[in-house]
Amino acid sequence: MFQTLKHVPESLGVLLFAVGGLFLLVLPLVDRKASRGERCPGLTGLFVLLLAYALVFEVLALLAPGVQSHPETEAVRGSPLAGILVSLGLLWAVIGFLSYALLQLVRINTRFRLLSIRREAESTEGRLDGWEKNR
Repeated sequence: MFQTLKHVPESLGVLLFAVGGLFLLVLPLVDRKASRGERCPGLTGLFVLLLAYALVFEVLALLAPGVQSHPETEAVRGSPLAGILVSLGLLWAVIGFLSYALLQLVRINTRFRLLSIRREAESTEGRLDGWEKNR
């Protein structure tokens, strides 16, 4: 992100990151193919482009000269608002991960229940067929 802000105007960079964050928040609502287990080639292509972007700017960061001041002094000068926003972002990510994991557990539990009901119904039908033959 910092390399992007070095190479593009600040307002454009912040706008791009805000739009990207909103896109990630809305993505589960937009991508209906994922709920059916299908892949969306457009989103796969977008992910590959984002991965290439990250790799290019990571290489640019490695090639750039290092920081001339001590990291401790830079951390002290940071805004308290930045720390709060980072904490809220991490909290949001943890809540999102836990809700996704819980949803997956509910889906798996529902599948197991349906499977056991079907097996029980099949075994009951088999017993009833045997009972009618013995009568």
